[in-house]
Amino acid sequence: MIQNILYVEDDNDTRELFSQLLQEYCNNLYIAKDGIEGLKLYKQHSIDVVFTDINMPNMDGLEMSKAILKEDENAYIVVLSAYNDSHYLHQAIDIGIYNYLLKPIDLKKLEEIIAKINTQLRKTKLQEFHTEELKEINQVLHDRLKKELSKNAKN
Repeated sequence: MIQNILYVEDDNDTRELFSQLLQEYCNNLYIAKDGIEGLKLYKQHSIDVVFTDINMPNMDGLEMSKAILKEDENAYIVVLSAYNDSHYLHQAIDIGIYNYLLKPIDLKKLEEIIAKINTQLRKTKLQEFHTEELKEINQVLHDRLKKELSKNAKN
């Protein structure tokens, strides 16, 4: 299960329906009404995945995504759009979003994306764990070597 999801959507009905669905896939769901609020929540919390609409007031989803990707180039961002206009999807891909979903949301496609993200998050966490473990082992070996060298220098 994903720890933290940020969902950014300006339409009240869509936001309410999709947020109920997203809650099943995460421990914590943060909800914003526009890109400005979404970016603020992203910076305040350790967000694993962002789901965002494209067309919103104040700051649209693509602008917010660019700002998030400046903070973390590996951020998982999924763009939601009712637009069939390939221009918006090309823009989203060009800025580095992870994936996209067209509205109305296809539940099977959503589940596929969530499964892929979960797998990648697990791999990342496992790599981070092993990196920390290796650092600790290296430190212990370094300390032992330093102690032995110091002991040998005295003799």
